[in-house]
Amino acid sequence: MRNIKVLLVLVMVFYAQFLIIGCHKEPIAQYNHGDPAWSPDGKYIAFVWWKKVDIIWDPWDTTLSSLKILNLVTEDCQHLSSRSVSPSWSTDGKKLVCESGKIVIIDLNTKESKTLTDGLEPDWSPDGIHILFVKSLGLDSIAIFMTDTNGSNTKMLFNLASEPDWLPSGDKFVFFLHKKDSAGIYIGDTTGKIIRLIIPKDDTLLPLCPKSSPDGQLITYWVPRDWEDRYRNCFIYIIDTLGAKNLKVTEGRDPAWSPDGSQIVFARYRDEDEALALWIMNRDGSGQKMITNPE
Repeated sequence: MRNIKVLLVLVMVFYAQFLIIGCHKEPIAQYNHGDPAWSPDGKYIAFVWWKKVDIIWDPWDTTLSSLKILNLVTEDCQHLSSRSVSPSWSTDGKKLVCESGKIVIIDLNTKESKTLTDGLEPDWSPDGIHILFVKSLGLDSIAIFMTDTNGSNTKMLFNLASEPDWLPSGDKFVFFLHKKDSAGIYIGDTTGKIIRLIIPKDDTLLPLCPKSSPDGQLITYWVPRDWEDRYRNCFIYIIDTLGAKNLKVTEGRDPAWSPDGSQIVFARYRDEDEALALWIMNRDGSGQKMITNPE
């Protein structure tokens, strides 16, 4: 009888552990973490949490994803919004703009959301006045637009372009141009003028999701070596805004800068259970530390 009681206790303990869900609990490899965005005060990281369907499935199906905020001091993780991706902080850190079927602004105090417009990949300007976003123009055509935070004064800036990220000047941004013979990462301005090519796409290099450093001197991006295995087989690079010095930093994807530019948060595939977790590293690739533990 005593052996049976012990066995029942062990079964109950195992079942209780199985039901625990959190950012820092024992992983059971059902979810991924990615697409991080560091808050302006450096205390929080907003990120996307999504249910794994298969290894090549893209996370931006909002029906299976949600937006969470990690407190870097307490390590608490707060659910913010279901079916949301692509977070970007307001300059004062009081709001987030994200993609949730449409472009949505969420007030972090009230948790109320306001629909801004149709679109994808929003990015809040350094002065807090404008938002860049991407919108489909029909079959196989997307473009970068700019709008005010109330949804007015919307204008198209670049056709066949995506992944915009503001430079600190507030009148320029980095983005990916999809034109067949000139694809790559560029810097453009809010008048729709291309300033310069940073790094071209070629048969061996597909640079994705460029992010400007807070001082505007460097750009980080990631490259999949194999698109069918782009969670695991990808690398993070840093290049200067003149396109002169290009450095491979580490294995991973979805890099984003800390507010002071000293660190980078990124997602990396976890070998033991095939899940993406969030990591922090110094800008030179040293001091790497896992900060979320996908359950």
